[in-house]
Amino acid sequence: MRFSFRRGQSARKSAAAKVAPRATETRTAASETEVAEVAAVAAPTVIREAAAAARPTRLRAERVVDGIVRVTAAVPSVGPTRKAWTRLGFAPSRLHDFDACAAFDVHMEGCSLRFLAPPRRPANLPLPKIVSDRLIHGAGLLGWSWSCEDTASAAESIERTTSTSFVEATGQRQEPSEGAGLVLLPPALTPGARTMLECNRPAEHTEHPNGVTHMDHLVLTVSDVDSATHIYEKNFGLSATCLVSQERRHSYLKVGDTTLELVGPLEPGSGPLAGALWGLAFRSPDLDTTVECLHGNGVPVRSPHPAREGGRITALGLPLGGIQIAFMGK
Repeated sequence: MRFSFRRGQSARKSAAAKVAPRATETRTAASETEVAEVAAVAAPTVIREAAAAARPTRLRAERVVDGIVRVTAAVPSVGPTRKAWTRLGFAPSRLHDFDACAAFDVHMEGCSLRFLAPPRRPANLPLPKIVSDRLIHGAGLLGWSWSCEDTASAAESIERTTSTSFVEATGQRQEPSEGAGLVLLPPALTPGARTMLECNRPAEHTEHPNGVTHMDHLVLTVSDVDSATHIYEKNFGLSATCLVSQERRHSYLKVGDTTLELVGPLEPGSGPLAGALWGLAFRSPDLDTTVECLHGNGVPVRSPHPAREGGRITALGLPLGGIQIAFMGK
């Protein structure tokens, strides 16, 4: 399937100034325990904002997304990565091509994880370039797909809300195919990640030997939690729950069955808003069975302990392919 880009209406000539992201190596500091549980190394994305020092007023837009249907990650090669995730007790799909990239998927209830490697031959498409650019900083998470009823209608709604022309922001002039394609969003709309719109479809689900059934949450570290939360609420109509824990600010944005967690310092950092994808937490109905499966495959994992969100949590001691992985359950 090819990515597609919504053309902004010609009458909308007063679109907001373009917001250009640039890579930065700055990452919000976190305690060793937090990083082990939820952090994944990723190349941060810097979002330039024209906002004043005052805190933004949170006015949510109309809800245009139903959930997070797919999380994407960039890897140099899909073969070894697939073997590593099989060792974690997952049952990955067969290798296949996706928008000229080599790919495989890990399907769960309501969401999947897709790994992408750049094509061997140059391809004049957006996705291979995004994957290659990510790999300059190493393997790791790219972003996710928002699920919606119709990508064309959702794109138009987001354009109106944000006064952003997707064509102008991306420099592309490709049209979507009858609303059925993927619509890549301008990076300024989603600090710390590259995201897209994808039509709702029956979810594929695979039973995994480790017992994992869902993707519980994915985590982004940001330099200013309030500003980042405001952007996600404003652009997508989400509602956040915020709390302070261990000298850190946390913002939880529930999107369908998955939660987007923003983590940052108590006081916002100076300079433009910076964000980076950290890692993933999977949910298992029987965490002890999951831990036993991992130990049986020779995968070192910490003993489960109480989680801030409730239940118990455990994590791999080291990131796998730039992704720190946690498991949650009872």
